[in-house]
Amino acid sequence: AFVHIRKTGGSTVDMILRQSFGAGHCRIRLGKERAANPVAAAAEIRRCRWIYWKMKCLSGHGITPHSDLDSISKQLRFFTFLREPVTRCASDYQFRVVRGGLKQPFHEWVRTEYAGNQQTLKIAGRPDADAAIEILDSKVGFVGLLERFDESLVLLQRWAQPMGLDIRYQAKNVSGNSSIKTQLLTNPESLSLLREVNQEDLKL
Repeated sequence: AFVHIRKTGGSTVDMILRQSFGAGHCRIRLGKERAANPVAAAAEIRRCRWIYWKMKCLSGHGITPHSDLDSISKQLRFFTFLREPVTRCASDYQFRVVRGGLKQPFHEWVRTEYAGNQQTLKIAGRPDADAAIEILDSKVGFVGLLERFDESLVLLQRWAQPMGLDIRYQAKNVSGNSSIKTQLLTNPESLSLLREVNQEDLKL
């Protein structure tokens, strides 16, 4: 089960899973009405298995290790990718502006629930680094790093044996223009805000 955290290389990993497992790959999409609680439940996955009866892996923004998904099967193993938090957050804002049409100024957006500590939130369900670390230790079998992506994929392939993971890839959702992110990371005021709202992710 792939825990897909925004702007950590997840779309590329998702492509790798799709090319490796075909119809055995189930990507969970939760509707916009679930934005306030984007957590897939075991009951939902059990219903999906009627369609994906060859299911080998799950992915999607609703897949989280703090849910009840581990009740589906004793063989279920979680994995995820992390990224340096300040850069991840700046990249997320850039993506929302360029691809999502976000008009909200950065100094307003960065204070919303969609901005800071998204890695600890996804792993633990709350912005708590200690809780996230405990869950990584006890429930997540593999953690890759976007900054060491190719090396992480080789280690992921070994970890996922004997499932036959095909780690060849073309990068997905990579911005061709990083000017917004660069501006945020080089401006002292915005950089300070990015660090302030990502304290738990920085600890993680």
